[in-house]
Amino acid sequence: MIPVTEPLEVDQMQDGGAAGDRLTVLGRWDAELAEQERRLQVELDRVREKREAIRRLAQEGRPVLSGASLRVEARAWLVKNDPAQEGRHYQEITAALLESGEIPGKDRAANVRATLHQAGDLFTSLGRGQYTWRQDKQS
Repeated sequence: MIPVTEPLEVDQMQDGGAAGDRLTVLGRWDAELAEQERRLQVELDRVREKREAIRRLAQEGRPVLSGASLRVEARAWLVKNDPAQEGRHYQEITAALLESGEIPGKDRAANVRATLHQAGDLFTSLGRGQYTWRQDKQS
């Protein structure tokens, strides 16, 4: 097996002879490295599968926050944590909501921001990603 932590140089070849010999050795190294890469990819796939299984187990029993439930939880959090209505960044709101439930989607913070932005009757945008709750509506 070729150690992958050391740089490969043509001078390190045992044969050190003619160009044909060097090509043979390089071809062997390439094949060995390709096999190492294949094994590592298999192991990486196994690790990813295990991590995904652990993530699913950790999320069991946690509520999924989307639509109305996301609006209700976000407003309740803002009322409690932003009583002076100075605004909180949507990424901070997202992090807080993830402690109490799962937010679907690839970009959870973007989903929270879109939800806050679309619910203008419950939230006010203060600019630069900052949102607060509106006092004139309950939830």
